[in-house]
Amino acid sequence: MKQILFYIFITLISHQIVFSQENNLEESKIHSFVQQKATPKEGLKKFYENFAKEFKSPRLSKGVSEIIIRLKFIVEKDGTFSNIEVVDDEQHVGKEAIRVLKSMPSWNPAVHEGQFVRSSFTLPIKVKVDEEESSDEILLTSKKAIKSYVDSLETYKMTNDFFEFSCNCGLYKSSKNDTYKTEEFFYESVDKKIYYNVVLRTVDASDTTDPFEAIIRDVENQNGRYNKITFNNHEAMEVILQMPNGDFINEYRTIFVAKKTYFVAISAVSYNKQIVDLVFNQLKQKFILKI
Repeated sequence: MKQILFYIFITLISHQIVFSQENNLEESKIHSFVQQKATPKEGLKKFYENFAKEFKSPRLSKGVSEIIIRLKFIVEKDGTFSNIEVVDDEQHVGKEAIRVLKSMPSWNPAVHEGQFVRSSFTLPIKVKVDEEESSDEILLTSKKAIKSYVDSLETYKMTNDFFEFSCNCGLYKSSKNDTYKTEEFFYESVDKKIYYNVVLRTVDASDTTDPFEAIIRDVENQNGRYNKITFNNHEAMEVILQMPNGDFINEYRTIFVAKKTYFVAISAVSYNKQIVDLVFNQLKQKFILKI
């Protein structure tokens, strides 16, 4: 029996880097960096569970098996949501997504320098119609099948001025924001079982903030794990997170690395632990930063 599965594809970098909107009035300023980010009072895992449970998908057009949208919103100083916007809503589910977000309890607002501040989130959401599968299900049941899958990750080379890596995937979307000094790339595998996300942020020389400290706080708040690793001959951090998504657990693997004037996040996300582990191990070994 088919059911609607949520693939709420959220890179950790989107939690750590909240977009800013400069304004002369301090009261209305949206901060780009905060010492403590806004979080759901019930915790992130419960928030995603409640969101997935509440969301009711309309009838899909014939032949459509998935929906991709994004919600952008501001968490106000009192924890309420404002300025909710929808992008990439080809199947017209944005109204329902906004309804669900508005029905969620208010959050704990972001805190910076001892004060509550406004912060902005971008929440990409993937809604997929698929057969029921478990995140712990072993999809590849033999050494031959595993080798074949790993070999398939060399099918295509994704390359640009910043990095290159191989995968059985294609570029889904890229975006650049000069104001926020970020550039982001999304990739989707041919079999739609794994998603890649690469975010680069230019760091000002005058910025003395340690981004790894904020990441550690985020990971600990979400009951995740992190390890210090060497990546492209630089010190880096590997983050492992699990986020409930209805009846499923999305598996997140992310590498954070600071190199020259950039802070980079490289993520792999899947509803299947076996797949994301194989893909992430390949990324750690073969992803090349050109910067």
